[in-house]
Amino acid sequence: AMARKLNKSTMLLEEWKRICRLHALPELKLITAAATRWNSHYEQIERAKNYRAVYHDITVGNQVYSAFAISDSEWTLLNWLHATLYHLNVCSKYVSVTKLPSIGFMIPCFSRLIDLFENEPEEGLELPEERERRRLGTEAAIKKLQFYYSHTVNNPYYTFGMSKFSQNCMSNLR
Repeated sequence: AMARKLNKSTMLLEEWKRICRLHALPELKLITAAATRWNSHYEQIERAKNYRAVYHDITVGNQVYSAFAISDSEWTLLNWLHATLYHLNVCSKYVSVTKLPSIGFMIPCFSRLIDLFENEPEEGLELPEERERRRLGTEAAIKKLQFYYSHTVNNPYYTFGMSKFSQNCMSNLR
């Protein structure tokens, strides 16, 4: 909400830029996430983390913008979400650089992400509601990844692709 407000208000944007200069940061605006691009949420959180001091200065103690202030526990959740989205971002970039991503190419990505979510450490969140939010987010991510993974593995082309892959590997060994 703060990003939308910042992008619409020239007065707020000038104040933002002034505070950026005080913190010796480039005068970059907050990013508004697009619902259709999950990577934009990662980029939005990353920008917010990098400009946390500016964000704090503009919201705390300001009657108009104090409603947009982010508490320490919310920053903790944003840090966890950023770390989680980081792995999704890496996999997305890994897959998007290929001209023809194959099923066999996707299996390691799915496996890696599922392992990361299933074995995620629980430190960093003190409040029960923070732990519950994280647990629900992790469960939702695992469920979605398992859905995609099952569609990949249960696809008849998967067996064919893996057998062709195996044949190519065997012929290269000879």
